[in-house]
Amino acid sequence: MNMKCISHKYIMFVLIAIFFVAEKTLDAQSSISGNYRSYFGEKLELRSDSTFIYNWTFDLASSWSIGEWYKSDNFIFLKVTPVYDTLRVSDGRLNRELDSFVLSADQSSGVITIEDFVSSQLSSGGQLTDIRFDKLFRRNNKLFKVQENGRLSRKRVRPIFGRKKRPTYFFRVKD
Repeated sequence: MNMKCISHKYIMFVLIAIFFVAEKTLDAQSSISGNYRSYFGEKLELRSDSTFIYNWTFDLASSWSIGEWYKSDNFIFLKVTPVYDTLRVSDGRLNRELDSFVLSADQSSGVITIEDFVSSQLSSGGQLTDIRFDKLFRRNNKLFKVQENGRLSRKRVRPIFGRKKRPTYFFRVKD
């Protein structure tokens, strides 16, 4: 047999194998992506581009985080990416402007004034840089928080308003 023919067949085999592995990986990522919520005012959107948005709301208080996620086996890891604004303050004594970085009140970076910053601090909530969990375990369409000791959070908790104890996991909701 011709060596050239064997090497071409081998290359085709490798390319087809890479295609199927990549397709399975992308399929697994997209099957996880979607919207989830908990019984405690939490919403988690896992996007197919490996980014996420986390929101927590209760009454007049709310907070949010954005970042990146990746999957390893049945575990999902979250990495929060803080969003910063540039706070520009005029210093009349020195006749110049001073800049510093502050956490943004919304999901886009920008330049803000001291008035914008103060008004954003008056609200109840804002950006979270630590969402108290960074690892989830996926079983069926539920995402269980993984505690620091490595165990799944399976306890049932009574909400502030309500009698019935509820599980603490995230469940998938229709997009």
